Amino acid sequence: MGALVAMGFQLILMIVLCIIVMVVGLFLKNIMVFDSIALAIISGFLSHGLLSVHPAFALLIAIAVFFTFFLLQRTTVGFWIIASIMSIIWGFIFGLFANMFSGGDMIWTYVIWGLGIVVVFFLHLKARDNV
Repeated sequence: MGALVAMGFQLILMIVLCIIVMVVGLFLKNIMVFDSIALAIISGFLSHGLLSVHPAFALLIAIAVFFTFFLLQRTTVGFWIIASIMSIIWGFIFGLFANMFSGGDMIWTYVIWGLGIVVVFFLHLKARDNV
């Protein structure tokens, strides 16, 4: 019985790791799609949670946000605006993780935030060249 539970736990762990690798791969391969998906998910949840929009309409809002941001990123002006804003946001998120892992050291926070902005902006440029 214990071996069966261990195998189940191992299977769940492998599924979770595969999902994590898939998300990281999408982040690194085409960050423009990843940004659009992330913003769509956030907008769907916020429209349902904060505005009490019906879940079906929240799904439609999320789909509209996905296509809007994905198409905007394909234009020159839209790319530069969205890539800049999203690079700062992703850098900030990485900086928050650095802050948590470093015990509140603000030097690490700012350094990782700055490096995160540069790396994510480079990923945006690379994804733009691939599209």
